[in-house]
Amino acid sequence: MGSNFSRIIVDFCLCFSIFILPWWISLLFMCGAFFIFESFYEGLFLGLTADLLFFTSHELFYNLPIIFFLSLFAFLLISFLKKQLRLNHQ
Repeated sequence: MGSNFSRIIVDFCLCFSIFILPWWISLLFMCGAFFIFESFYEGLFLGLTADLLFFTSHELFYNLPIIFFLSLFAFLLISFLKKQLRLNHQ
């Protein structure tokens, strides 16, 4: 119960942060959740949801949905680092 319950709490906090906080703070929370939980695919879904709701094209990012791609990059990088560091306790 502990792991699933904490995962649900983190999901609600991330949903809340996407609507209230700046995108970069939500992305930092998402990176923390990627590191703490195994296969945190909800973060990718929330990144895609945030981009679909709030995306405006910027010349700086070549008109790409930045939150989704940054969360995807963070997910892949952190999952690789977790395997290398062997911090997975399952």
